[in-house]
Amino acid sequence: VKEGQSAESVADSETIESLMTKHLFKTYQVITLDSLSPSSQVTAHDISEAKRGNISKIRKVAASCQAELILITSVQTEVSSQQAFGVQLKKSLVINSYKLLDAASERILDADSERYRGAGTSAGEAKYASFEKVAKNMAAGFDEVMVAMKYPSRELPKLSGPPIGKPQIIMTNPPDERGFTRGHIRG
Repeated sequence: VKEGQSAESVADSETIESLMTKHLFKTYQVITLDSLSPSSQVTAHDISEAKRGNISKIRKVAASCQAELILITSVQTEVSSQQAFGVQLKKSLVINSYKLLDAASERILDADSERYRGAGTSAGEAKYASFEKVAKNMAAGFDEVMVAMKYPSRELPKLSGPPIGKPQIIMTNPPDERGFTRGHIRG
């Protein structure tokens, strides 16, 4: 369990991160902060602080990976019950607010706040339906921004060699009290 987060909140954060990774991996290289190791450029402390949401450490880690973009996302989830045709259903509302920043200048490139709804017979099923919509929409939104920024084609490279010139995304989930998911895209 990450510091400052309940087990359910950590599970929700990991689910959203996994789904975003799944959808973004179709187009971009994806690395999470959990998969990074200390190096000559970043220490274990730098990575730990980046995971907690320290923007200067996130920028340092982004620079070490040659990331060009930073994604800051705040996700709020609410689950309610509703009876329909004799069946107890759970409804989920996820509010996703985000900013996409240039890693070097911190200039805001894109920002929005959107609501996503999901339903299921359990709270987990309802939240998952909403999280899937968030992930799909974020991946589609990245494509639009990348095209607008005139990035090269997003065709995936062959697996025989390392990708060249393709954006790379790094995501982390700082403690729940901050409510942010952060990501970086490297091009």
